[in-house]
Amino acid sequence: MLREFFSNHQLFAGLLGLLQVAVLPGWLLLRWTRGVTGLLVAPLLLALSLVVHFQCVLVATALGVFSVETLAALLLAGCGLCWVAARSAQSVPTPDSGAATAGYASPLHRLALWLAAAAWLALTGLLLRHIPGVFDTWDAVVSWNRWANDWARGQFPTDTYGYPQLLPTAWATSYVWLGTPEIQFFAKGLMALFPLGIAAIFADMALRLRCTAAALALTLWCIALW
Repeated sequence: MLREFFSNHQLFAGLLGLLQVAVLPGWLLLRWTRGVTGLLVAPLLLALSLVVHFQCVLVATALGVFSVETLAALLLAGCGLCWVAARSAQSVPTPDSGAATAGYASPLHRLALWLAAAAWLALTGLLLRHIPGVFDTWDAVVSWNRWANDWARGQFPTDTYGYPQLLPTAWATSYVWLGTPEIQFFAKGLMALFPLGIAAIFADMALRLRCTAAALALTLWCIALW
């Protein structure tokens, strides 16, 4: 029943997959650890979520229960934990991140920030134009997506040559939610978060520390990917 429902509502299924892979686990860890604020939350959210998600897929595959039903149960459990974390956080003061960014900003720093913001927007537009379609590069088709298809079938991939499987498991989760590996829109969309996450690290440094060099590094990073 679940498989039929998500097959008929693939946009909803794909968004749930992204939530489970890139947001929910990391958000839970950051809520309980605290101390992380600002734009730095975004890349940490992605990194922590992917690591936790990989462990879940690994265990589920080993037990032979990697399916949309298992993913739905894990997602519901994660949402429940999020509700508990949000309730418990109401009585706990959050760290004040405003003090770190207070102070005078030189005209050069402001100019660097404007340039960085424009470059970041341009990079976002470029990535959005590359998301539609399917994987078409050699490594993605021959290796990474082939491994993702193995994971999606509930099998450990073969001929990995020691390559890490964090990304293939993330793509596989998208395929399981969608019920098919032929829709790769959400898997490709996940990949766009990595360059944007690196940009967020530079932006956080530029704003929190008022570091002009970090703002210029963000601009150069976006230009290098163009």
